[in-house]
Amino acid sequence: MALSSALNAAQSGLSAAARRAEVVSSNIANAATPGYARREVMLQAGAFAPGVQVLGVQRQDNAALTLGRRSAGAEAGAASFLSEQLLRIDRAFGTPGEGSSLTDSIATLDGALIRAAAAPDNTANLAAVTTAAQGLARQFAQTSATVQQARADSDARIGAEVGLLNRTLSGIAGLDQQIVALRSAGRDAAELVDQRQVLVDQVAQIIPLREVVRSNGQTALFALSGAVLLDGRPATFSFTPAMTISASSTAPLSGLTLNGQPLSIGPSSLIAGGTLHVAFTLRDTITPDLQSRLDTLAVSLTDRLAAADSTLGAGAPGLFTDAGGPIDPAATSGLSARLSLNPLADPDRGGDLRLLRDGLGAAQPGPVGDGRQLRALQNALSAPSPRSLAGLASDLLDDLSSRRVAAEIDATRATARASVMAESEAESGVSTDRELQDLLQIEKAYAANARVMQVIDGLLQTLLEV
Repeated sequence: MALSSALNAAQSGLSAAARRAEVVSSNIANAATPGYARREVMLQAGAFAPGVQVLGVQRQDNAALTLGRRSAGAEAGAASFLSEQLLRIDRAFGTPGEGSSLTDSIATLDGALIRAAAAPDNTANLAAVTTAAQGLARQFAQTSATVQQARADSDARIGAEVGLLNRTLSGIAGLDQQIVALRSAGRDAAELVDQRQVLVDQVAQIIPLREVVRSNGQTALFALSGAVLLDGRPATFSFTPAMTISASSTAPLSGLTLNGQPLSIGPSSLIAGGTLHVAFTLRDTITPDLQSRLDTLAVSLTDRLAAADSTLGAGAPGLFTDAGGPIDPAATSGLSARLSLNPLADPDRGGDLRLLRDGLGAAQPGPVGDGRQLRALQNALSAPSPRSLAGLASDLLDDLSSRRVAAEIDATRATARASVMAESEAESGVSTDRELQDLLQIEKAYAANARVMQVIDGLLQTLLEV
């Protein structure tokens, strides 16, 4: 080999070693950077001269592991959100036996009625009944308010996620254009691909997806259940957040549209599986069901106590009213949020405690020692028709607790799976140990090529001296 050829080979080796060292340094520095994938310098033997030629830097990623990690992350995010909201509602219903649950409030009223029936002439006992009734009405209202707040929060979250979804898809489309342009010019687009992966991860949390990278470097995104999110042009989602949400409102809330077309939000929805879908499920299925059951319990309470008062006329409210008025059987939606003590029995609003003993419709005072009306009210609470009021409330709490526990189990399992998938993807990515080992090999290659140049330099010096 001529000295010039050897010199060229050594120079190309030094350049390749320097480029490899630069890439290894970048790999180590970005080992924990979101979206970053390991780079590797692609080399080949010189085509027209001895030495080595750098073809470029290739971004190394594992599409299968990335898909698994994204799918697991979406499942974990959705399960965690549902678990958190159900826990919040469950706490509003309260834990039986702690004194602040719905069943405890019913038990407090039941106990107050028993004591008042035993000593109907005791004004303090009658006052205790009104206090317990007011406490039960507040418990219903507070529980209903928490259910509706969870529903409103879900609606707001849908609006926020739809906005983020549209912005992120547009951002990915913009990066695609830049990536295609850079690759067409023969330039490295790996950093832009990293940025794109971060955005794709955000979309995948909202809607589980599958990514297909085209030959020109452009990406196409498809929801796992079928919707086209991005393929050349980004999809456009539309949603209108509600101004207010109340327990008594019957107006339909906004649905979701995809490119102007209404999108189903049921179990087989094209967006099923992510946080967006579970927010719709909470808003449109879970919280309305809980509110309906809470209202049914409130109707049972008012009907039982009204029927137990023989002094009332048809349609007249009993111990509990709908915001001070009679109960309209055709308008019981949100009744639990409007329950209030009948003003006739509320001294703070001009009522008379004796009506608890004599009956709310009694025109004349009765015997102060007659506790039959109070016993009738207490019996109505505990009457098995088919369940006591406390039993109905307990059934509702048990169902809610079971649903919450199941959601927590799902969240724990999904979070563990997401963690395992993330670790697996990380292991297949940048390994600092491996990069340091490569750096040692690069150092040896650099030293060998430098030694060749030293030898050539010595030979040239010798030739010049001859």
